[in-house]
Amino acid sequence: MTLALELPPASSPLESPRALARVRTTAWVQRALYCPQCGQLRLEPTREGTPFRDFVCRGCREPFELKASREPHPRRVPGGSLAQYREALDRGTAPNLLLLTYDPDTATVRDLVAVNRLLISPLAVVGRPRPLARASRTPYYLCDLDLSGVPESGKVPYLRSAHERPKRFVLDSWNRFRFLREPGPVDAPDWIRDLLALIARFPHPEFTLGELYDHEAELARLHPKNRHIRAKIRQQLQILVRRRILRRAAPGVYESIL
Repeated sequence: MTLALELPPASSPLESPRALARVRTTAWVQRALYCPQCGQLRLEPTREGTPFRDFVCRGCREPFELKASREPHPRRVPGGSLAQYREALDRGTAPNLLLLTYDPDTATVRDLVAVNRLLISPLAVVGRPRPLARASRTPYYLCDLDLSGVPESGKVPYLRSAHERPKRFVLDSWNRFRFLREPGPVDAPDWIRDLLALIARFPHPEFTLGELYDHEAELARLHPKNRHIRAKIRQQLQILVRRRILRRAAPGVYESIL
């Protein structure tokens, strides 16, 4: 995988450094990157202005949104319109994220992490309080995506400090959670997504069933039709243990397996 960010052949000298970086990083993804789900090369760019989608895999049609920065990505990344992003989550159309960091002095890619959309919970979506005026005078709010609310196993690195990870590692790491989209015994993938978002907040990989019960009210707000929150928590933990996402360390005690 080449890491060089080539200059676009017909770039205008009037373009800002930020605009040029956008053109160069977009061209690099299109030229060099394979899909972390199916391994297909390459990712096709979407029409300019398509909400939340910069690329779609030519093979499996997975959507991706590029977040490129010259500085390491902070814990929060901009997510766009709060209402539209929540609607995309509800519909299952929210994109996977490509968090790319580049070096402007050497014009090379330094880091690239893909964030699996199956593990982005509404719990990780944080609204900004500043309203923006629209032509209809109806205010809307922007949001940030709090990456600390996404489990580490859902953040798959292609590159770390310009060192490429093997393609098989990327594909295997990504597809640990493929069972969430396949028909089968998992009847509520959103529950697993939301439980893992809560577990990601815990300061240690080991946690207790009681710690999850402490967040019963949050889960009830996300799943208002369920009247048996604690039973559902226990059921989903069993699935995660069977899938080797969690390990049962002792009765009522679990540990994340990264």
